[in-house]
Amino acid sequence: MPDTLSCAIPKVCDDGVLEIPRSAWAEIKQIADEEFGVTVTIHDHDKPGAYGGRSFVPFAHYLFEAEVEGFVLGRFISRMFPLIDALAERHTQQPTGR
Repeated sequence: MPDTLSCAIPKVCDDGVLEIPRSAWAEIKQIADEEFGVTVTIHDHDKPGAYGGRSFVPFAHYLFEAEVEGFVLGRFISRMFPLIDALAERHTQQPTGR
């Protein structure tokens, strides 16, 4: 039975504002599918809340979700999270000076 892996990725951080277009997630979704047979879902939430019966997240965020079999969970996380970090770095907009 698969485990649900979910990770809230804040849209605002010390480095700026994160704006990831839906199309930018394609590579991560493709790798998850091809290497692990896992479907990834990304939810884009512009404000804090509890969406779809999930736990409350107190900030605007992207919610990364995947149903992953336990025996590949560690490898899946090791592969996906560096890709997510790199994606976030590419799409973080630095605050403008006043």
